[in-house]
Amino acid sequence: MTEFKVAALYLPLAGELDTLPLAERLELKGVRIVLPRVRGATLDFAPGPPAGALRSGFRGSLEPSAAAVALESIDLVVVPGVGFDLAGNRLGQGGGHYDRALAELTRAVRVGYGFDCQVVEWLPSDGWDQGLDAVVTEARSLRFPHRKRGS
Repeated sequence: MTEFKVAALYLPLAGELDTLPLAERLELKGVRIVLPRVRGATLDFAPGPPAGALRSGFRGSLEPSAAAVALESIDLVVVPGVGFDLAGNRLGQGGGHYDRALAELTRAVRVGYGFDCQVVEWLPSDGWDQGLDAVVTEARSLRFPHRKRGS
């Protein structure tokens, strides 16, 4: 099993699976948690509480106010989605922020995190869409070992 030192999680918006229980489990294993914030067209990641405060950000979401961490330090990135498919594709909210960030996070393990009802057989994907290594729901875990790093 891969040892993670830094995990990027998200703070859930309405209807998204809560990451707090996951954060607590990872922190017990000594994993440092960082959270996303919108910076122009992409995301950067910074420590949240207790290391840094949260403030209102993009579309009213809560974002960390601490200094950003180096993207190369992130080992695991957990991403929300509107939907996920059985090939490791993800449908986001349409801004492309996570796809652009994932394109930079080439060495991080990418995990979609949502409810099982969000997993469908197939989703359309475009050349800029970034694939996932796994999807975890309350009912199952799906792995996609065929994903090429950097795509």
